[in-house]
Amino acid sequence: NASVKTCTVVCENAYSGSVKVVTQNGQYHIPASERGNHILPVDNDVSLKLLKRIAPITPYKFLSGTHSASPRKAQKDPNYLSTKTSTHPYPIVTKLAKDINAIEYVYCKENEDIDSRHWRIAVPYLATGYASGDMKLGAVGVISKGTQLCGYYKYLNVASKEEAITLQKYLMSKFVRYILHYTRTSRTLDAPQVRYIPKFNNINVNLTDSDIYKYFNLSIDEINEIDSSNLLWTS
Repeated sequence: NASVKTCTVVCENAYSGSVKVVTQNGQYHIPASERGNHILPVDNDVSLKLLKRIAPITPYKFLSGTHSASPRKAQKDPNYLSTKTSTHPYPIVTKLAKDINAIEYVYCKENEDIDSRHWRIAVPYLATGYASGDMKLGAVGVISKGTQLCGYYKYLNVASKEEAITLQKYLMSKFVRYILHYTRTSRTLDAPQVRYIPKFNNINVNLTDSDIYKYFNLSIDEINEIDSSNLLWTS
């Protein structure tokens, strides 16, 4: 009766049958030939088929921030300043926020971040809401060119501010949160936490849930399943 996010099913090498997965509201079978795949904790055929259909061949690959500073220590270290100066011109993110103007920084003398030349989106390495059942990525921040990230954050490089804003909206959408609710197994962002999130390649700074549903050609049943799900939709 334990509530768990992971389990392992071991089959004999020659076994060619199926594995029965029992949920609170039903059951389904997974062919043993699909060894290595996730056993998804879904309760209906609509969700199961959707998650399998949209799983990308090549998922997003989040990179780790490379600056050596710890945000907490940097705020107390005299080698870092709270304001930008001629001697300390390089910003380091100390606190992410959805609003680009609300992101907090300290400033240092040198630029250690190998990808700071790019626009980026960043998310926390650890999801604070995971223990309470919120599987979202956390605050998804748009990171300007010239800004550094430490190992507390994971990021994706993009080509422009508009692409960063689009990707931010996408990763915070109902669609992505729905996927993560059924597929995330850890509060960290280590693999394979995002393996079921399909890539969104259209730039649209005014992106809506409806735009996303149309892009992935979701059926009425699939849309209704996402919109009616009793999941934890925190901001």
